[in-house]
Amino acid sequence: MLRVSAIIPAYNEENTILGSIDIASKSELIDEIIVVSDGSTDKTVEISKNCGKCQVIDLKKNVGKAGAMSQAVKNTTGDVIMFIDADLHGLTIEHINNIIKPVKFGEVDMCIAVRDKSTPKNNYIVRRYLTHIAGERAIKKDIWEKLPQKYKNGYMIETALNGYCRLHNLPIGDVFCPGLGIVRKEDKWGQSAGFWSRRKLHWDLVKAHAFLYASPFRWYRAFTYNNIKRYKPWIDPTRGM
Repeated sequence: MLRVSAIIPAYNEENTILGSIDIASKSELIDEIIVVSDGSTDKTVEISKNCGKCQVIDLKKNVGKAGAMSQAVKNTTGDVIMFIDADLHGLTIEHINNIIKPVKFGEVDMCIAVRDKSTPKNNYIVRRYLTHIAGERAIKKDIWEKLPQKYKNGYMIETALNGYCRLHNLPIGDVFCPGLGIVRKEDKWGQSAGFWSRRKLHWDLVKAHAFLYASPFRWYRAFTYNNIKRYKPWIDPTRGM
């Protein structure tokens, strides 16, 4: 049976980190939990250590989200990696398990959360047409190891994992997670810091797409990719789920 390691990357998430840890610790599918603090200066590390439910890696220097994730992956014993963001609200055990199961039991190579955008129409559009960039995803560990190092940088990572699977025609799953959302960067760090962090995220997404689909052939392969399995619950844009 495949082992599952949960990784929770965090940067100054003292107000929300415990929620992600608690939910992960209640999943019977997760064998170990690793919190990696990316140079946090608040109580993120202290809170994580005191809860007694996880291993904590305390990076003294901020290396970016993907860099922190890489450090954690090196310390995992699992065959499947479940990444969970530390700044979520509405996360449930059902969400976690529904994302893990398709990878753990060999149906897909990566499975991604579709966060709740509040209205059935918005949820349908995001799930059907937009790139999956949610941090909540389960992947086979060997996919992470095969992904070129240049993509393990900043916020490029989720888009790069999507692109790698698409370009290699690896099966991807997605799971709509009712009630799951993320705390806005501006609400965590203030308008100025939140604004610049969001701009960095957007720029990293542009770079990841430029690197991945640099040639018309690669772009065409990604565009025509259809090896995706959408798991229940469904979304009806007119009537809800």
